[in-house]
Amino acid sequence: MARLLLAAFLFDVLVVSSATKFRNRASFLDALRSYRMFRSVGERVLAVLSSLIPLAEGLVAALLVVASAERVGALAALALFLGFYIVIVNEDRPTFRCGCAGGPEVPAPRGAFLARNLVLVGAAAALAVLSLWGAPHVRRPLIDTAVAVGLMLPFALLALESPLIVHLVAVDRKNMPARLARVRGGPSQPVTMSSSRPSPIPLSVGGGNGQE
Repeated sequence: MARLLLAAFLFDVLVVSSATKFRNRASFLDALRSYRMFRSVGERVLAVLSSLIPLAEGLVAALLVVASAERVGALAALALFLGFYIVIVNEDRPTFRCGCAGGPEVPAPRGAFLARNLVLVGAAAALAVLSLWGAPHVRRPLIDTAVAVGLMLPFALLALESPLIVHLVAVDRKNMPARLARVRGGPSQPVTMSSSRPSPIPLSVGGGNGQE
């Protein structure tokens, strides 16, 4: 069961990542250009990589849900995630867009991307170990695989979006003092304005009548 859930989790991560890159290929190509390791690479090579990487993710995902090919898929997934990790480790920007998750991306901290990739490397390594030294492979019913893929999809989406979540939480914590100050200072401002309004009006009117 653990092996099936790990395979389903990695399958979901790779399928979503691959589909996102194919759908937003121009955005992914821009992200590749911005990475330190690819800044000196020619445009033709980058264009090829922008197609090969999501294609490789899709092929590895397919291997993961075929019991007889699970071992190869686990090792291939481990190699992919290690490659991504090396690219991020060598990145010199504190925040950036990775070009690998769904939706409109915002720059997220480098450490959040590293943490996410460590989780994915760990999951792929665990599956590889279970596949190499675990129980012999048996053919799984298709319904079992489909249920596992559905169960693990929320966790895969959470893993992919975790850098964005970390970024939003950090921004929220940074803005919290100012927000609390506005909330605490809000009730006192109307009171001050209301108490200051009556004073000028009688003085101006009264002064005018007195002179006449």
